[in-house]
Order: sequence, then structure tokens, then C-alpha cells
Amino acid sequence: MTNDRIVPLIGASNFRDLGDYPCIDGRHTRWSTLFRSDSLQSITSADVLKLRSLNIKTIVDLRSHSEIVYAGPSVLEDSSFTLIETDTSKEVASRPFGPGDNSLDDVYWNYLTRATPRFVRALQELSNPEAYPAVVSCFFGKDRTGVLIALVLACIGVERDAIIDDYALSASRIEIIIRRLMEDPIYLETLTLTPGWRLAADPSTMSTFFRRLDQEFGGARPWALHAGLTDQQLESLGEALLE
Repeated sequence: MTNDRIVPLIGASNFRDLGDYPCIDGRHTRWSTLFRSDSLQSITSADVLKLRSLNIKTIVDLRSHSEIVYAGPSVLEDSSFTLIETDTSKEVASRPFGPGDNSLDDVYWNYLTRATPRFVRALQELSNPEAYPAVVSCFFGKDRTGVLIALVLACIGVERDAIIDDYALSASRIEIIIRRLMEDPIYLETLTLTPGWRLAADPSTMSTFFRRLDQEFGGARPWALHAGLTDQQLESLGEALLE
């Protein structure tokens, strides 16, 4: 299933199609409509042509503004894609992770609760049918992207096991991403100092995220409504992504 979903690019290694995931009502997600990816900062002109062949219209970039500036110029800046920067890291950064935060469980919950407006904005953008085909990305394409994609898929009724399995597909891509990024001096020190648990994509992490979402809000859709999305926006999200 991984190879069927991977879109091969030179400058990104975790670009995946989110089509054909089953919903609880019997429908499936559309192929070639919503994609997820690691950072597109280093994609090449040939990669841009590939994205255009996929008719990509919108790129939702969940990296922080400082990450984008640090990474330097990108061919995306001169492309025709609609770039939406949500910067989910500002609120999270207000609470530094302490020694006890040695799992992604707390990290993901902090994303959701401390960067709520950013995720809401991203969901609102994706509720616009004119935004598609679209891609959601962050640095590795598994953490911030993983949380947002989990929310999107859960809000439209995709089966939970399928969402968790999709999240876990990033595990097979991380080593490839790191190997490529280690060739760039600007990332060498950061990656060397990154603890191993931050690089994982274990299914149990997403299971824990959903369990807490259920306990605190009653699920993804109630969370979205509580956070400020409307029923119409969530219906539009489903109409755009399901068949």
C-alpha cells in the first residue's frame, strides 16, 4: 500500500496520496485529491512539474515562520500554487517541552490545544472545494501534518484504523528523509541532536491521540465544532474528499 501512495519526488520523500481510505458509511476518499508530505522547501523544478501534473492547487504549510526562513528560498515561491502558511509552532513554543515529555503523546496534544486557531484555519481552507487537489506538509510530514490529516479524515468519517495505519506509513520514510537532509549542513546539527522518540511514527501514538480526543471532546467532529468550524464547512470537507 505504501508504494501505491508514494509520489516520487527528488526534493521530498514522504509525499503520499490519501485516496481510497474507507469510511464508516461505505464511501471512500478520492484518489488524487488530498496529499500529505514532508517539507517541500527543497523540491526541484522537475518536482514542480510533477505537482502541476497532479493539478495541485493548494499547499498548506504547517511549518513555523522561523523554519521557513531558516530553510531559505524555494522554487515554490516562484510557482503558481496557493501557499498557505499556518505556523502551528508559535503557541506550542510558549510551553517548552520538559524532561518528562519523552513521547509524542504530549507533543501532539499540545499541538491541538495550544495551536487550535492554526489547525482551525487549515481546516477552513480545506473545506473550500476550490482548494483541491491540495497537499498538507510540515518538516517530516508526520507530526503536525499527522495531527491535521487525522483530524481531516476523522471529521469526514474515515475508519479510525485506516487513519492510524496512514499515520504509521511515515515510519518507513523517516530514514530516507534524514539521509537526504543530513547532506545539507543547515540540518546536520539539528538532526544529530534530535532524540529518537521524536522521529517515530508508532500506531500507538495516534491511538492515544484519538483516545484523548474522545475523552476530552467526544471525537474529532465535536472538537472541530467546538473550535469554531461550522457544520456546513465540515459537510463541504466531506463532499470534496469522498465518493
